[in-house]
Amino acid sequence: MHPERPEHAGSGSEDGGVLHTEDGGRTWGVQWEDKSVNLPSGYDLWFQDTTQGYALINGKLLATRNGGQQWFTLSFGDEDFVPQHLSFVNPATGWVIGVTRREDHSQAPGENLENRLVVFRTTDGGRHWQQQFAQDYPDDRVGSIDIQFINATTGWFLTSNLATWAGELYYTANGGGDWQKINQIKCVRPTPTQVQFVTAQVGWIPLDVGAGPVAGGLLLTRDGGRSFALVEGAGESIREAVFISPQQGWAVGTAPNCGDYLIRTTNGGQSWTQVFPQPPVQAEPNNLGEAERNERKE
Repeated sequence: MHPERPEHAGSGSEDGGVLHTEDGGRTWGVQWEDKSVNLPSGYDLWFQDTTQGYALINGKLLATRNGGQQWFTLSFGDEDFVPQHLSFVNPATGWVIGVTRREDHSQAPGENLENRLVVFRTTDGGRHWQQQFAQDYPDDRVGSIDIQFINATTGWFLTSNLATWAGELYYTANGGGDWQKINQIKCVRPTPTQVQFVTAQVGWIPLDVGAGPVAGGLLLTRDGGRSFALVEGAGESIREAVFISPQQGWAVGTAPNCGDYLIRTTNGGQSWTQVFPQPPVQAEPNNLGEAERNERKE
């Protein structure tokens, strides 16, 4: 959504498309669509303004310079790389995390399979990419949950290993030149869904329980991701959170037998107010005075 023109917004589709609205979401039109492939990748969207943006969908990274009237595919120089998540801080500078899987066909099927988690960076709007991080894993059950930069130097990414149920949180303070593992977070039951930092110290990780029955919620860090605490009052299954400051933010959750809900905090998660659906109006408390109660008894 454009901050100065909120009627303009974009959305990614799980079916393989990019949607656009110019009337605040009342109507949507398809700007790009490709249902020919179904790759195990994430989908993501970033816009600087109403003209320049990027969309990651169906294993492709797309860019537009005219508000989505035309989209073109960006190349990383590695045909085996499958992008999963993106983070841009301006139209020129951004990062993409994903996986590269190659099999040595001279060996038996499944042997000598390369499974590599990779982070690429661009400083020229996707024309050229530099590999900043690469780590090999023994099986193909490793991927990424999210990558986020709050400026050109400070960023994080969170991995997911379905074989060990462990995710690794990495941090950089120099634009991805060096990455440091700072934490390990369980990545299955519940499942972390994103990384949402608002400062170099304060950040959030939603936990989605899926089919359950386990407890999820919302994790909060105040030391840059080195430690997390579960926030009370947000619910047991949070799918997404958006914060615009350390104090003010929103979260989307799911409650058993009640469906989805939207909540808001203005004090950094100390308390939450349900925004949608609006809770039922409660009856006014009985404020009868002592004299009136005595009068009724007579």
